[in-house]
Amino acid sequence: MNDQWSLCIFQPPDVTDTIQGRQLLEPLLEVSFFGGKLYAIDCFSTFLNIDLVEGLEHKPKISPFKTIIDPSDDLLGKPEPMSSDEEYVVIPYLVECAGKLLMVRRWIRPLHPAPCIDYDRTGAFDVFEADLSSKPCRWRGVNDLGGHALFVSSSSSKSFPAGECSGVQENYIYFMNEFSGLKLVADPLHDSGVYNMKNGVITPLLSETAAVPSNHVGPWRPTWLFPTQAM
Repeated sequence: MNDQWSLCIFQPPDVTDTIQGRQLLEPLLEVSFFGGKLYAIDCFSTFLNIDLVEGLEHKPKISPFKTIIDPSDDLLGKPEPMSSDEEYVVIPYLVECAGKLLMVRRWIRPLHPAPCIDYDRTGAFDVFEADLSSKPCRWRGVNDLGGHALFVSSSSSKSFPAGECSGVQENYIYFMNEFSGLKLVADPLHDSGVYNMKNGVITPLLSETAAVPSNHVGPWRPTWLFPTQAM
């Protein structure tokens, strides 16, 4: 995604197709491959299938989008301890986990004019599975990751069996900071942490004694890097 209104695909070194200026759509928040198909979530929580077809010279092209799941009552409500009286920033991530496609929603308390430690911080997560076999397709709530852990960020998300990674615990969501600007320059791991799906407790990503790089430059967000054998 070049931005929320533009999606392009390429076979290095050339771009082979783009939807920019060609197809009307709502802003896309997340895209992910699953089962050989490309899926996306837009700003209204519509779940879309983006077919890639063979074009000229056997290069892939983007076909019209198809709605798979409309925004529905399945996604209503807020996870504990989010207040029903407050507004939140919600960031979705699409993650394949144990043969299922999950949507992980991150609930962030928005920036607040009054100084408050609880604002612009992640407060909770909720997780849904895309049930593509039901008619119609729908989201189903998930409370257990089946021995897996999730690593999420806006540029790279993945699941791992907890036993394959030292120190990684099952039913935990490891998340990276999504803020940019001055706050990120001051603290690159601002609002990074670990979320326990069983009790809703969030703990710091690193211990207080861990060294955070001090020579980072610019407003770029941190991301996850995964070992090649796990790709």
